[in-house]
Amino acid sequence: MFFRRPSRRMPASDPAQDPLSSSERITSTAQIARFLQRLKDGHCLLSVTIPGVEGSFNSAVLRVYPQQELLILDELNPRAGHLALLERRQLKVRCRLHGAEYRFATLLQRVEEQRGIALYYAALPEALLQIQRRDHYRVPVDESVGIELDLPALEADGNAPQASLLDLSATGIGMQLNTPTPPDRGAILPDCTLRLPAGTIVRSEIEVRFVHARDRLGPVRVGGRFLKLDRKTRDQLTTLIRELERRHLRNQAR
Repeated sequence: MFFRRPSRRMPASDPAQDPLSSSERITSTAQIARFLQRLKDGHCLLSVTIPGVEGSFNSAVLRVYPQQELLILDELNPRAGHLALLERRQLKVRCRLHGAEYRFATLLQRVEEQRGIALYYAALPEALLQIQRRDHYRVPVDESVGIELDLPALEADGNAPQASLLDLSATGIGMQLNTPTPPDRGAILPDCTLRLPAGTIVRSEIEVRFVHARDRLGPVRVGGRFLKLDRKTRDQLTTLIRELERRHLRNQAR
């Protein structure tokens, strides 16, 4: 597939005027492209704001084309973000990866549609800002780890939704749900249970912090924060997360 090189890229913030200028600023196109590819591979959720528009919207990186200086972003959710982006043509992104927060800005080049979902072709960012380290690192989790997740608050007619854990930290989780009625942002899910590999059981309320649906019939990505965890349980989670992180780094090195 051929892509025309975009005519311009979003100008970077002036470090002298930017309150984040003490943070690391990455301008290498190759480094930025590799970072965006890691966002795609990790299915990382993006928090998107549009200049002049109130609120934030969810998206994700779908494709990266370094030679054409293009990336493709998923349709903004809620829908109001899509309409605002078509008018404003600019977006600012915040995300987290490997314990750090990142920010970048870009310009919308064009919009295409695939199976009723909008795809945004945007310019590769001119600069990437690393803001700060996460207090509690969130590590990717797959089925091989052996963590079971139980969410009785989302049961409907006695049937629990299919839920899989995507990532875990000492303060929260990311998960994927197959349900036609996902929880709303801000909802509190009581009596949630995590069964860890060593037999430890973690019970907690979870506050829903974000919800992102690829389409109306597909799986839903949900991020949540643990509420009222005791110190012992948090320490157990931290120990597990460190082990998972070592395993993750070993797998990446192969």
